Amino acid sequence: MDSLNNNTSEYSPPQPQGPQIEQQISRHMAIPSNDAMNVNNNASQPVVIEGEEDSIIAKKRRKTSKVWKDFEEVQLADGVKKAVCLYCKEKLATGGRGASTSHLKRHSAGCLECRLFVSRQNKQTTLQFSPSESGINPFIVPGTKYSNEKMREILATAIMVHERPFSMVEDDVLIWASEYANPDFRKVSRKTARSDCLKLYEDEKNTFKKILQKVSKVSITIDMWKSSHQVAEYMVVTGHFVDDMWNLQKRVLSFVKVPAPRRGVDIANAIFKCLRSWGILRTKYSRFLLIMLATMTLA
Repeated sequence: MDSLNNNTSEYSPPQPQGPQIEQQISRHMAIPSNDAMNVNNNASQPVVIEGEEDSIIAKKRRKTSKVWKDFEEVQLADGVKKAVCLYCKEKLATGGRGASTSHLKRHSAGCLECRLFVSRQNKQTTLQFSPSESGINPFIVPGTKYSNEKMREILATAIMVHERPFSMVEDDVLIWASEYANPDFRKVSRKTARSDCLKLYEDEKNTFKKILQKVSKVSITIDMWKSSHQVAEYMVVTGHFVDDMWNLQKRVLSFVKVPAPRRGVDIANAIFKCLRSWGILRTKYSRFLLIMLATMTLA
């Protein structure tokens, strides 16, 4: 018995070892809840309290009056707000929210700069007979090589646009500059330049005929000139129409010499030949043409 008691007093439960120790430790550790994890994750972000005034950002009210398209609201150095006219730069008083804009409307109605701007915007644009001022070269096509045929077309265009003589292509400096720009350049004669100009004119004329086929109405204006040093008169016929983009276009359809002294029948015949050459003589023009020819014949 003594030996048993001694064994009992000395007995101690076996201590866990290895993986058992890790399981017991993890069982007694505090596991954070989802709310606590969210708080930790958002610790670096500012907390916005809905009841605080600082958390409310008021949006600027949009001005609904049409008069504000002609004015800009600015704040001066002393903190006073003014309405500045976009055209004459005059500063006018402006009230707070819901203030009257009658004085701004009166200024817009009487502002000379504003009226000039509106008149320029409403004025219909006409075709410019000069090269585009956009700075883009219409002859350059990316990815294409040099072509002498294209160069001849450019020279013909320059001759007609600037009204230069055909002998321009035989100018030594122009030839040297062209050869410097591209050694493959081959000079042309004045006869070749003349034929190139005529070919370019016919191509443009055929293109314009196709445009006229899509136009419903064409207005014709006629101007007469009398030479001061010779017995001759000249007549130019101009066609006006609105294209697909609602732009007013005009083209010189004919410039012919009228024998002096001019007669109504001669002018009528010149107009008839011009309209027929451009294919404008169609059914919808017949009545107008007959009345016009009869009137000019009796003149």
